[in-house]
Amino acid sequence: MEAAVAVALQCVADGAQEECVDGADVAAVADVARVLAQSIRRMALMVPVAPERDLVSVVNRIAVEAAVLHASLARSMSRAGPTLRSVLSGHARSVAEGLSGALRHVASCRTKPDLSVIGRAISACDAVASAPADNRAAVAAALDVQVASIADAFDELCMSLRSSEDDVGELADTFVKAALSGGEEDIADEDTVPWTSAERAVALPGGRAIVLVVLATVRRIHRFLQEAHREFGDADSVTWLESVLSAAVALAALVDEFVADLLPRQPGAAVLTNEIESIRQQFSDLHNLLIESGPFAAADVRESKGLTVKGAVFIRNALRKLTAACRGATQAADRLLYTTLSTS
Repeated sequence: MEAAVAVALQCVADGAQEECVDGADVAAVADVARVLAQSIRRMALMVPVAPERDLVSVVNRIAVEAAVLHASLARSMSRAGPTLRSVLSGHARSVAEGLSGALRHVASCRTKPDLSVIGRAISACDAVASAPADNRAAVAAALDVQVASIADAFDELCMSLRSSEDDVGELADTFVKAALSGGEEDIADEDTVPWTSAERAVALPGGRAIVLVVLATVRRIHRFLQEAHREFGDADSVTWLESVLSAAVALAALVDEFVADLLPRQPGAAVLTNEIESIRQQFSDLHNLLIESGPFAAADVRESKGLTVKGAVFIRNALRKLTAACRGATQAADRLLYTTLSTS
């Protein structure tokens, strides 16, 4: 038994070696992962009641299946873009760690095995079986994370806006009192003054409009990638996918920073204006990337229909909407933070 486990551990550590694979076909990753998970379950059920020769047979089978899975993952990673390769590489490490732990545990187990140890190996295999099947699916899954981040920021803005809708008149009182007291410095210290509810009522609608356009656009791209039937396997398509994802990640980070500054305190007009401009520029870069190459480019759209055409129209309109929202938000920030009240 110890010898069989040692061989299996070596196969797990070294990956697909000839003596382990023994002529087995390199099948689809998900199929091999499911078979391996089933063998691990069978091994756990056999300890400690089954004859040792039967257990050795299962361990030997696990060694072959682990090697085939490694070969399948290696083949998939050789054709994968950075996002898919990162996902598969992480799964490969998890399977190796989980399976090594399960084999060592079984080799030393004299009673019923610890299900948590076995479960880690099975969960790692199950994760491989449900991993993205191609570059498109991998980027779509990564985009889903960005959609969730932007949606959270939008929800925070909406909740904060609702809490300030009943007190808009307070804004004028704030500036009038400061002007009558001769206290321009009370307004000028923008880094430390908290938002009043009235100030939020002026500032947040513009911010909400910006975030809403960004959210709708990234959601539309995500939906397209989820539902698209076209292949994204060639080098140009993989580059396009990764570029879109990078732009969306950068945009989500800018939105998160913008909303974080809007909610708790006045960050200052210059900060708000710069953040709005950064979002506009990053969105413009994403927009240009979408319409100048990939499936939303003019040549592709002319030959397409349905989801692709609708997505292209939406994206072309989105930049106009975002530009208008940014202009309105910048003007609101200027009114809010730079208005000078004079008294007669």
